[in-house]
Amino acid sequence: AAAIGSAHFSPFVSGNKDIGGLLSLFRMTLIFRAQMIHVRQLHILEPYYHSILSILWPAIHTALEDHVRSLRVCGSLAADRIHALNGGGNSSRNTNTARA
Repeated sequence: AAAIGSAHFSPFVSGNKDIGGLLSLFRMTLIFRAQMIHVRQLHILEPYYHSILSILWPAIHTALEDHVRSLRVCGSLAADRIHALNGGGNSSRNTNTARA
């Protein structure tokens, strides 16, 4: 049963960069798994939930890495833009000390 669920679920997750959606799916899977195990006493579905979580976790990891990489690029672009706005090396501190 776990292989069937994984085969149907995996194409929707692979390549997905929606970190909020992936984290929501991960959390809902944990909630449903806890509901089945602790409330309904259905341990038979544990392999299914494990397979879903094992598909989601690498996708979450990849999406987070992509977001961090994007933030680093944005940060370096912003730093370059600030540097260019300051005259490419003539910062306001240098002009203030020249006046003094």
